[in-house]
Amino acid sequence: DCARLLASPPPADVIVALHACGGLSDVALAAAAAAAASAIVCTCCFSKHKGLTQANSWRVQEEDKELLRRLADGEAADVSYSARRVISNLRLAAMKRALFVAAPAQDVTEPHTAASELSEIGVRA
Repeated sequence: DCARLLASPPPADVIVALHACGGLSDVALAAAAAAAASAIVCTCCFSKHKGLTQANSWRVQEEDKELLRRLADGEAADVSYSARRVISNLRLAAMKRALFVAAPAQDVTEPHTAASELSEIGVRA
């Protein structure tokens, strides 16, 4: 159960998530942050398990999240690559913010707005 894992993360130095479909990547990164552990996450598709992504963890509107997921799973390789990179950066920023709460001395850079992230891959918001 993901909620139980995040509420009481096991002690770990590294969290490894292989074939982490969609929101499972977010859960793995959140578990690593909660345990103050490193993370190795091998993503898969981006549109599955949407409910596992915490509501505001990416700090973008739900419509933008859905668009990014569809683009990441799309057929156009260049757009898909860019959308996957944007999603990965949003996930990493969420993990950094979670670590910042646990250890305020860390430097945390805020992610770009969703509009700038989308325009970076050639999509008008």
